[in-house]
Amino acid sequence: MNTATHRIETLPDRSERPAPPAPPRRRKLVIALLAVVAILAGAVAVEELRIHSRNDTIATATRLVGTPLADGQHDVRILMVGAQQTHPVIAVDDETIFTEDDAVGAAIEDGMAPAEARGLYANEYAYYFRNTDPGWSVMPVAPGATVILQTWRPVQGNLHAEQVSLERFGRIYNGTAAATHHFRWQHYEIVVQGGNVVRIQELNLMQ
Repeated sequence: MNTATHRIETLPDRSERPAPPAPPRRRKLVIALLAVVAILAGAVAVEELRIHSRNDTIATATRLVGTPLADGQHDVRILMVGAQQTHPVIAVDDETIFTEDDAVGAAIEDGMAPAEARGLYANEYAYYFRNTDPGWSVMPVAPGATVILQTWRPVQGNLHAEQVSLERFGRIYNGTAAATHHFRWQHYEIVVQGGNVVRIQELNLMQ
């Protein structure tokens, strides 16, 4: 009977195995270059995004900021009060205010349905505000400009015109007190002289 001879080969111990060959120098260089390219590509993408965002901001500002108002009297909404700056400014939205029957007529002229326009009288007083220019005007305020606000007198039960400083108006307008929030959506009359706002007066549309 033939007896087969089996030879068992043992693998060398891990510590005895030869180390894998090091990658060629050219391969290392290629890997390094690819890493640099990836970093540069990311930086370019971020910069393009930043430029795009900045351009969008500039375009939006260009649409929002209109031309300064001419000298004279204007009915406006005040959108921003910068009273604490070295050169105080306000941002305003010029408008035309119509009251009573003129309000109904102007609303119909602007495309409001007659029934809806007559509904302007639902609160006893009829008002309509026409704004044909979406741009805002940023106007410098003259030093010592007159500011007049309407304050409620509970004893007399009516509004009273009170003169305040521009600095106080800025604090009231920009304040967080609930009692002063209405100053942000009120309507005002301003007077412009020499390109500067010299008078700001809150309108009392109920008189």
